Amino acid sequence: MDKKTIHIAVIAFGGIAKSHILGVYMANMKLSLPCNIRVSHIVTSRPKAVPYEDIKVCSSIEELKKDAASIDIIDICNINQAHLATIKEVLSMKKAIYCEKPLAEHMKAANEAVALVKHMGLMTGVPLIFRYLPCVHLLKEHLRKHTLGEIIAFEAVFYHDSYLQEAKRRTWRTQSSAGGGASIDLGIHMLDIIRFLFGEAAEAKNRCSIHFPQVDADEVSQTDLIMKAGYRGSVQVSRIYHQKQQKTQLEVFCEKGSYLCDFTQTYELEINDYLKGTSYCKADETHAFMRYMAAQKAATQYHLDAHMACIADFARKVYDGSDSGFLADFEEAVKSQALLYDK
Repeated sequence: MDKKTIHIAVIAFGGIAKSHILGVYMANMKLSLPCNIRVSHIVTSRPKAVPYEDIKVCSSIEELKKDAASIDIIDICNINQAHLATIKEVLSMKKAIYCEKPLAEHMKAANEAVALVKHMGLMTGVPLIFRYLPCVHLLKEHLRKHTLGEIIAFEAVFYHDSYLQEAKRRTWRTQSSAGGGASIDLGIHMLDIIRFLFGEAAEAKNRCSIHFPQVDADEVSQTDLIMKAGYRGSVQVSRIYHQKQQKTQLEVFCEKGSYLCDFTQTYELEINDYLKGTSYCKADETHAFMRYMAAQKAATQYHLDAHMACIADFARKVYDGSDSGFLADFEEAVKSQALLYDK
């Protein structure tokens, strides 16, 4: 018996759209899913830029609506400040909506998006993809077991250096209309993982800075948090910090030592016990949280594998209602975005 296919229409065809599309292809190749996933449509003003002969290219959402009956998911990948307008435009199609983070360029628009889809009863998802990394789930398990005792504090960093390139400092992402720079681009991932692992924050204080004069969106951002559980932590992100090994990691300090969750070492968690020394906990196919991640021998870049896992999880939910407990919907995404502002 042939598997049912979940059809996805992708709005825009920039860099993030290509990551989503690659994630779909990877999911079909690497994962054992009860359904197939297929990108059937792409909406773009640059149709000649789309090299895929098996995907229908539409020049507008109005044109896309003519094929609404054959579409299951609308995947929104355009610029931050266009998300809300796009959500409004596709509402009448009554399809599941998968929207790239941030949900919108500011909280007013993001909250409006949540209210609209909730009123329509639509299924939603946001690719806050770090929720799928095996090292995150290994950390969650050890925190639950109190392997190193109670938490004292945490430090998270996410550094890129690509905006040291002068050409990238002239893109829409560096303009104030995007709603933020490094904070809303990278910081939201880290803040979401903090919520995913530790629960809600009681207080959040943000400090942002800009170095290059032609840039209007933050290039360095730090958020200091006090969690409702009582301990403190910080999240620092930058798009202009260069290192020999670019850091993307979360370190958790506890009564008996510390955990190092290095997101570039996706399949292992470093455990630094004050008395016993350093050991490593590794993930494999036997762990339940690996259901949407490929085995390590089939791994590619961690962010592409995580995009694969997230879109596969959402497609599976659309297919049969399965809930992994990992996927961020619009309401979850807004809670994480809210930590970018002082509370």
